[in-house]
This record gives sequence, C-alpha cells and structure tokens, in this order.
Amino acid sequence: MDEEEAALLFGLGLLVRSASAVEYTLHTILVHLNGSPRAYAYKSAEPGTWYIKESVKRLDDMADEAGLTAEARTSAKALLSRCTALFEERHRYIHGTWAYDDERQTWLTLRGRRKANWPEIMTASAEGIWELAAKFDRAQEELILWDAIHFGDGPGDSGWYASTKRV
Repeated sequence: MDEEEAALLFGLGLLVRSASAVEYTLHTILVHLNGSPRAYAYKSAEPGTWYIKESVKRLDDMADEAGLTAEARTSAKALLSRCTALFEERHRYIHGTWAYDDERQTWLTLRGRRKANWPEIMTASAEGIWELAAKFDRAQEELILWDAIHFGDGPGDSGWYASTKRV
C-alpha cells in the first residue's frame, strides 16, 4: 500500500464518521419536527437521505402557526438540500466499486445507476474525499445550530444555544 492509497483509506474513515454524525443530527431534526416524545422510539435506524425526505415533507406541511416561520422552514430546506448533494457524492465513494487504473495511475470509482446501462466512472483522490468529509463537518455544525435555535435550550447565560435530543 502506498501513501496515496493509505490517504484514501484514512479519508474514507473520516468520511464515514462525518456522514454518520450528520445522519444522527438529521434524525434529531426529524424527531423535533414530528414532536416525537422519545427520539429512539421513532425511526432511529433509517439512512440520512430518508431523514431528509421526511423532514422536507414535514416542513412543507407546516404552517407558521406550527412554531416555525416560513424563513426558518426555507433555511432548513436549503440545508437539507445541501445534505442531499453531500450524501449523493458520499454514495459514490462508499457504495461504488474501487479500481486502480494503471494506465492513468489513478483510482476510479464505478457505480451503477438506476435506469442506466453503463456505470458512472469517476476518478477518486484522497484530497476529494477529505474535502467531502470537511463539507459534512460544516453541514453538521449548521444543522446543529439550526436545530438548537428552533428546538433547543437557550440562549443560556453564556449566550450559547444547546440542541436537545430526547432519549
């Protein structure tokens, strides 16, 4: 294993960790949007894209009287849309097949697509994977802040908001 392959594999671990943290936060938001009394009693093992779709449906069904302004719902849907794009890119790395192209001296991912007769083939780099992990980290920070402002405790004496997840 050379340095590039080691960086790819280490980056994949970071990507999985960062994406799973976003999935956890997406579950938190959906629990709050649904008003579920206990978080883990409600769909705690679904994939992140399912939480996104369900949250968007819930946001679309809400009226201002439900406690979230139109502006708050719009900002949430923008965050969720960005997360959808991040998960789509993540799927390429996590669910794609990896192959090394000796001719071009680069790693490739091959991923089948529904209703397509040919796999999607893209080059992969450690730098791209690490950047995607960092994008997930930023998305999680924004999701936590949105959740904390709209469903959390605060601002406290320190001026900080705290997100809450009812176990």
